[in-house]
Amino acid sequence: MLSNISLSGIGEEAGSILPHVWLAVPALFVLALCTTARGRIVVFTGGVLLTAGTSGDVGTSKIAFMGLALAISAISLLRLLRRGAGREDRRVSAILTATLVFAVAAMIAAARGFSLGAPILSIVRDGVSYLLLIAALPLAADAGRCYNYFQVRRAVLLVGLLSAAVYLANMLTTRGVANLGAWAGLLFGSFPVIALGVCLCLVEGSLGRHRGLWYIAAAGQVGAVLLTGTRMGLALFTAILGLLGRRRRGAPGVTRLIIGLALLGSFTSALVLILAPHLAGLHFLMSRLESGIRAIQGDIGEDLSGAQRLQRYELALTYFESNPVLGHGLGGFAYGTNSSSAFEYYLDTPLLVPAKFGMVGTALIVLGFAILFRGLLKPTTPRPSTQVRAQFVIRCFVCVIIFTTPFGAITENKGLGVSVALASMLVLAPAETRPRPERAKSLGGDRPQRQMS
Repeated sequence: MLSNISLSGIGEEAGSILPHVWLAVPALFVLALCTTARGRIVVFTGGVLLTAGTSGDVGTSKIAFMGLALAISAISLLRLLRRGAGREDRRVSAILTATLVFAVAAMIAAARGFSLGAPILSIVRDGVSYLLLIAALPLAADAGRCYNYFQVRRAVLLVGLLSAAVYLANMLTTRGVANLGAWAGLLFGSFPVIALGVCLCLVEGSLGRHRGLWYIAAAGQVGAVLLTGTRMGLALFTAILGLLGRRRRGAPGVTRLIIGLALLGSFTSALVLILAPHLAGLHFLMSRLESGIRAIQGDIGEDLSGAQRLQRYELALTYFESNPVLGHGLGGFAYGTNSSSAFEYYLDTPLLVPAKFGMVGTALIVLGFAILFRGLLKPTTPRPSTQVRAQFVIRCFVCVIIFTTPFGAITENKGLGVSVALASMLVLAPAETRPRPERAKSLGGDRPQRQMS
């Protein structure tokens, strides 16, 4: 009898411990991936897609992932500094300099919020997107030479298409016009990631092969955004402006751009007309389109979305005027205008950044992006065709960011770090690579692969 009792007790203990043991298996797999530069960028990208779309509060999973992201980013940063990668490649130097500038801006804003009495949890919650951006850049610089251009291109396309599908499901479920709960909240659908995917498809469709397939992929992502009734999706068409330039510098001709824009518009229109009756409904999309036209004509106050946007502009401007130099800092003020809880409601106005960071922090953020994109867009010698295409992708991406700025602060989007990291890797990646064995004893595991002659 005693043996039966003891065995049953052991069985109960084993039953309670077993689920935790199974949880250790994926944790060990993730830690194993973090030993290489390739694996670290994969863990970062996957972690953002899995955790950033959850509730607005900072839970255990988010805190654990943020700690992991900063830790693996520090490993990549140490590897880059030890190799002297910044001295060898001015593009890497630009990435590291931009990382430092962003980090200084974030630390000033965090200290400002703490000095004004903001709780630590509020500061962390408010600064997640900036921490992810800071963590992403060294990871991208470290892994940029470990993948070739075509591998990174596939990753950008895959993440962009997946993000577009999730964005569509989440937005339609949130607005109550469709029940796609199986997808909603499962992953994170990020507009900057979608924008990068669209830019890649437009560049490859204009400069590469299989033109029709690339435009269909671009239309799928643009159509997914437009089906949500988000008029910001129209700004994705401005990516075509990044392809303007001289033919001798690799830019496509005007005729090809016009044909590409016509194909993108045709494919997108067909996709929206086919899927709209089964998802949001044509009535919903037409009502959104009509209100958007009224807003463009100057009757912004008559459009509900436009009226709310004006309210957010005025609120953010009021906060900025009260502390113009250093702002209110991260977590320093509540901006939940339509919610009982602060930070549940997104104050989508570009004036949110000056309200938080003030003139000093905003200037640092603008300077960081200027250093980053200027360094990535500088041509190298020799300049392979894949680098030309990658730099056109960044130019298109910058155009989309500029035209979407009036609709919201792009730096507040948690997917910005992933999109900037993938864009940086497109430029850093060699055109072709030959396999090279990894050295197990090195801290990061893998080293940059040589470009084939």
